[in-house]
Amino acid sequence: MSDVDLISEKVRYFRSFQIWPLSQKLDTVQWRQNFLADELIFADRLLDRFVYFCDPMVDALISGAVRRFFDSEYFRLGSSQAVKNARYAFVYVEGETPNPADSGFSFMRRLRDKLRIEESRLLSPDNAILKHDAFDTFVFVDDFVGSGNQMIDTWKRQRKRTDGSTASFLDLASAGKHTFVYCPCLCTEYGKAQLGRKAPQLQIVPAHLLTESHNASSSSSLIWTGLNVSEGIDFLERAAKRAGFTAHDGGENDWRGFHKLGLSVGFHDSIPDACLPIYFSDLNSWRPLMKRSP
Repeated sequence: MSDVDLISEKVRYFRSFQIWPLSQKLDTVQWRQNFLADELIFADRLLDRFVYFCDPMVDALISGAVRRFFDSEYFRLGSSQAVKNARYAFVYVEGETPNPADSGFSFMRRLRDKLRIEESRLLSPDNAILKHDAFDTFVFVDDFVGSGNQMIDTWKRQRKRTDGSTASFLDLASAGKHTFVYCPCLCTEYGKAQLGRKAPQLQIVPAHLLTESHNASSSSSLIWTGLNVSEGIDFLERAAKRAGFTAHDGGENDWRGFHKLGLSVGFHDSIPDACLPIYFSDLNSWRPLMKRSP
């Protein structure tokens, strides 16, 4: 069986077992039509290495990240030994411009429904500041950390207190009376390093840490194992140019993705901008594998 046949069988299997969604949301056939015949060996490798996290997988990831912290550092969440009156709360992470569509809202529902966390412990960032005296530990939850910018903004944003003054999580952390932990599903080494510099009081406990070996545009990438790495990277740049991404500055139009992270992951409702843009571009009549959320 050829590599193409194996990938087709994998896609069919993943769709049958609802690991991958229907083709309207993840269109492998249309996406492959973007490439020239001699590029398909590289495109198919990217398709094979693309990791899509369906809804149940996201539940498992966030549960794993949260339990990793509680089981090893604090107490056994949900077990018979759990401290029922422990002073902990969960907080969602806002977008860089907060709005009701932020993914954090869905994570509050996941914690309530999957981990049976009481709603009184599920807080917005604003309410966490208002009620900070009622808790010792704040656990931030999120799906993906690329650059860490959203968490840094959430961490530093000034919010109203009950006495009319303002405070940030950074201010609370500087006072030394609370524990702060961040439990994302996926976190890049780059994002973890950024957070370590800009929010050193924040513990980072992801379900999975993505290293440079996950970056398809890196010479140390494992994605091109068995193929010529430099040819694979040259292919990425050529294809990205046709897809409308030509920048080299690590910005939103960089051919390697935001902050040059070159990732190959998608979630049930979005694909991060840190992924290779040839996965999600719809410029220049390019057919995306997966569309980005509006």
